[in-house]
Amino acid sequence: MDDLITWLVKYAWSHKIGLIMTHLLSPNTPSQSDGDNKLAIINMEWKNHNEIPFSFAHELGHILCGHSGINKYSIATVGIQEENEANSAAISILLEYCRQNDIKVNNSVSFCEQFGIPFKFEYLVALKLKEII
Repeated sequence: MDDLITWLVKYAWSHKIGLIMTHLLSPNTPSQSDGDNKLAIINMEWKNHNEIPFSFAHELGHILCGHSGINKYSIATVGIQEENEANSAAISILLEYCRQNDIKVNNSVSFCEQFGIPFKFEYLVALKLKEII
């Protein structure tokens, strides 16, 4: 996971996104982004530790999609357009990581498992994989 987090940091910087990565927040405090200031705050102590890469990419996705204001990571928000856009962008970012690091993506379920993507978003992964095949 360290290589992926390092890659995400470089990805953020290359897109002129500021980062605060903290171990000081409660495990129940979600990562968030401030679209107006192009800043992502990543809770490195998130209760579902394996979700950290996806939540990181999700917050970058909000900023890259041009979402304004404060957005907080939540897997409970299904069907909200901005959240779907951020999830889709996060999946694209993680697929780019795979492409750049020659990681083969076999199917949407294993991709979700590998990158801590909640299975309720597996359908989005499947759609993204169809786009690149």
